[in-house]
Amino acid sequence: GGAYYVSAVSQAKFLARLYVYNLLHGIGPSCWWSLEPVRTGEYQWGLINPDGRRKEAWYALRNVAAVLDNSCRPDNSLTFRADGNPEAFIGQVLRNDSGEYLIPYWVAVKMRDGNTGKAVDLLISGGGVQEIEAIDTLTGTVHPVRFEREGETLRLKNMVLRDYPVILRLR
Repeated sequence: GGAYYVSAVSQAKFLARLYVYNLLHGIGPSCWWSLEPVRTGEYQWGLINPDGRRKEAWYALRNVAAVLDNSCRPDNSLTFRADGNPEAFIGQVLRNDSGEYLIPYWVAVKMRDGNTGKAVDLLISGGGVQEIEAIDTLTGTVHPVRFEREGETLRLKNMVLRDYPVILRLR
């Protein structure tokens, strides 16, 4: 009755996007899936399988929560954009109570399990940034980011835009 199939990967991408989007707009947390397994027809909607194994969405939400907390607020001291202004690009500079700049970004296109993303240059202006790392919210991997200085602007070359959030941590 009204249920439809959502792959485990698409569920993870959707929830990561939803929780980051809500944070960017000051909306409190919302719950679209239950923690415990819920069966609607043949589909499992919980974040944990009936056998107790955690699903991809559980890990994606853990990865988001490990980086973004309730102290994150929009910050205008840096500007952030994608070179060439790709369609459906979302990105915003946040700052937490410990002074870190955190920049979640993604493209708000239809999620597909096989979406490998698109490489673009990202531009950050302002501030005395010395180090940048990228945190993939789907896998939890953290990668150092190399950048070039162009006056007051940092160019992050060939960064992959995904259909789910990647978060830049600037120090």
